[in-house]
Amino acid sequence: MFKSYAESYMNMKADIYIQKNCQSDSGAITRQWLYEKTISCKAEALTNYRFAMKKIDQTPEGFVDNLDLRIKTTEPLSRRWRITAVKSNDGQSVFREMDKISEDDTIFEIKSVVPITDPFGRISYYEVLLRRATVQNNDIYST
Repeated sequence: MFKSYAESYMNMKADIYIQKNCQSDSGAITRQWLYEKTISCKAEALTNYRFAMKKIDQTPEGFVDNLDLRIKTTEPLSRRWRITAVKSNDGQSVFREMDKISEDDTIFEIKSVVPITDPFGRISYYEVLLRRATVQNNDIYST
């Protein structure tokens, strides 16, 4: 059963990956993403006039494809984590990389986490702003 009203409309799921840093014998730092858990949430693309749901930004390295999401969850999240595999209540992937042959689930970085309180001052849920990660894999890589 639901602990709060906020939990009752969080009918989607998403996977959380945590960051683990390791150092090799040569001293190089590598970052690895490890699956932590699946959370209940409600995800929506930012589509108002200030934010475009999907936009292309030009950087010195080339063009960057940005996708911003807002999710609501009762789980406190860290900005050092990643979110992927956002699924609807019937288990279908909602955000996928359409330009890849395998059409993997899009990986998102957490940009901000804001606690939302109820009228009694208790944390009801967290509103989390996500942006599509530039590197779309959870493999080990050097920093």
